[in-house]
Amino acid sequence: MDSEALLPPGVEDEIEVEIGSASEVGSLRAPSEAESTEINVEETGGSAPVEAPCEPASEADPPKLQMAPQASGTLSEHLPLASPGADTQKRKLSEAERAQKRYKLNKRRKERGKRAKQAKKLAQGPLSGTAAGPSTSGGLTVGVGRGRGQMPTWLRPPQPVESSPTGRGRGITPQMLEHVLGERPRPPLQAFDSHYHPDRIDLKRAKTQLQGEPCHPVKVVGGIWNFCDPVRYSAPGFLDRVFRELPEGYAVAVGIHPKQASGLSRYHFEALRLALADPRVRGISEVGLDWSTDDSEWGAQEQLFERLLGLSTGRVLVLHLRGANGSRAGNEPIPRSIHKLARDAIRRRCPATQRIHLHCFMGSPDIVDEWTSTFTYAYFGVTGSASYYCGAGASLKKLGIRSIPQNRLLLETDAPYLPVRPRQGWQTESFIGDVGQVVASIRGVSLSQVLEETTINARELYCLK
Repeated sequence: MDSEALLPPGVEDEIEVEIGSASEVGSLRAPSEAESTEINVEETGGSAPVEAPCEPASEADPPKLQMAPQASGTLSEHLPLASPGADTQKRKLSEAERAQKRYKLNKRRKERGKRAKQAKKLAQGPLSGTAAGPSTSGGLTVGVGRGRGQMPTWLRPPQPVESSPTGRGRGITPQMLEHVLGERPRPPLQAFDSHYHPDRIDLKRAKTQLQGEPCHPVKVVGGIWNFCDPVRYSAPGFLDRVFRELPEGYAVAVGIHPKQASGLSRYHFEALRLALADPRVRGISEVGLDWSTDDSEWGAQEQLFERLLGLSTGRVLVLHLRGANGSRAGNEPIPRSIHKLARDAIRRRCPATQRIHLHCFMGSPDIVDEWTSTFTYAYFGVTGSASYYCGAGASLKKLGIRSIPQNRLLLETDAPYLPVRPRQGWQTESFIGDVGQVVASIRGVSLSQVLEETTINARELYCLK
């Protein structure tokens, strides 16, 4: 029989017949009509080919033709037929892939959660009972528990990092940093104490112990050391030691207190002259009138005051003006007569440009106007006694503090005297922040504004940098 008769009609050009050995050629037979049914395959390739039904071959039937697919573009038309369980196996594989994806997604979420917790613990500092130390990379290495080793070193970003628009958990927002790191610590406020007595603080410290701490702690960046007891600073080597221990940004004022007007000798005046010859002495303090003493001493105070005014050229004149106590002559809620007497004496001996520091000022607004209109550089120092003004002149004294020009206000503790809390006993220059808070509340401004203004004013008055 001719071999071409074995091929179904119409497929001679589409398949190649692989013929084995010569013995197999004779055993080939033509397929039946059921076996020669054509397989319809859509040209779009969308559905898999369906196998035509066929009868099982018997043992006596010769083997069927083995058709190999061509190497041309018709390969998709002759794919091997799928087995009966192919659809079920494909569906099972899809469910497994989805489960695998869910597992990987949950794993990534857990890892991100762990990293966020570690970053939060690191930002809050070392845990209790764990080791912490500086890192060479600039971060902090913190132990995370027993048996878990140590966390890697994480660097805190110097500036907030904007969140990434590509997805969740891929950036750090400013809100996250603010929640984890909190507010940055602010530098302490700076203040200048324009009047206190270091020698008398040492005497108080030797007798009793200072109790309590300032309610408004500040950094004291300058001050004026006042020495008004000639018996102390006339001792050999006293002022030399003062000048050696004087910190940068500080200055010294030396003078004679009005209460010591009687009993002075030529030796005390010579000690004052030598002290004023040093350029580090920027003021003559405390000079003035104090009528709280017996009235028999008032004349000596006026003479001393006139004599000391001749030494104030080129230096700040630190005035101590105080009225009488009780029902004595010259007593008034606000000692206007004392201010007028001192102002007239200074006008006779000093120019209008004389620099004046009215120490522990407790005057009314009209007294402020009289001083500022008479002298161009009149400054007013306020102490902690403003916190317990009482009596008939209390409201006028507070009005006087409000009326002080902004560029003429000074703060002073007068330590160890005049504390803000009288029951405390005594104070140091570190309580200048409490004094500033009292003045700020009276003037209706912030503490930082008062401290900044008074620091500038004091440095300008005493010619300090």
